[in-house]
Amino acid sequence: MEIKWLVDFYSLCNAGSFALAAEERSVSPSAFGRRIRLLEEWVGQELIDRSQHPIRLTEAGECFEKKAKKILSLANDIKNEADSLLSIPEPDYRIAMAPNVSEAIALTYLRNINKDINLPNITLKVTCSEELDFFDLLNKNKIDIYIGVYLSDKKHTSSDIEVESTKLYQDVMVPVCRRELIPIKVKNNIEYAIDSIPYLSSCLKSPIEIEILDNVFKRYKEKPFPKKTFYISEVSKRKKMVLDGFGFSWLSIKDVTNDINSGRLIILGEESDKISTSVYSHILPGKNKNKININLLRNALIN
Repeated sequence: MEIKWLVDFYSLCNAGSFALAAEERSVSPSAFGRRIRLLEEWVGQELIDRSQHPIRLTEAGECFEKKAKKILSLANDIKNEADSLLSIPEPDYRIAMAPNVSEAIALTYLRNINKDINLPNITLKVTCSEELDFFDLLNKNKIDIYIGVYLSDKKHTSSDIEVESTKLYQDVMVPVCRRELIPIKVKNNIEYAIDSIPYLSSCLKSPIEIEILDNVFKRYKEKPFPKKTFYISEVSKRKKMVLDGFGFSWLSIKDVTNDINSGRLIILGEESDKISTSVYSHILPGKNKNKININLLRNALIN
């Protein structure tokens, strides 16, 4: 459960409308609705009576609303107390990474940046949102570097904002799950996984997910979307859920090689179900040149 789901729920209770609450939370109505559904799945009961307009809370929803208010109040008190105790310096680097960027690569990058230029205060934000425009965040100087993942056979585009883009490395995403989830008789059948195992997705609108839905799943199913899909943007969390046997997901081969070699995970499907990607860094042209050394960044990522 995420705190933002409680904030969403509280906004919905006050607004009485999914559309108004989504606008207040600065997300699309579809994304807002999915987050409310995730909260209800976590609680195990429907909280909203969607047949009414304005919407009404179910009996379980009314009970949960009181608890949610207390949790949000407590969380706010903890944050305020922490802010008063800690003075957090401005980061030297503000880096946004798309989901599906190898976690191993990200950690290597941080270690090399610290070792080579002795910058102890680096903020790495691995995130994905259907609403965020990372190029716009670059333009507004809210991040210094954006590292994105793109399909290797597609020409990279960087929206209408002029940026300097550098190809850092190539990667391969492979569909993996715990060996015990696939019966011996079907071996590594990905069609069985689509029908029977929850799919752990990074972000509905990412290029990798679009490729999976349009070109991989549709080879196996007329209606390819798995019955149960969960959105987990952070690679580390998604990998942990895969290792815990919660479902299957496409992960960087760099992050799962050891687990495959040890037999904990298996690769599903055929060679054509693997996805080749290219990873690019983006910065504003001429901006922060003294601060951001892209050659150092590239070397840190590929070495």
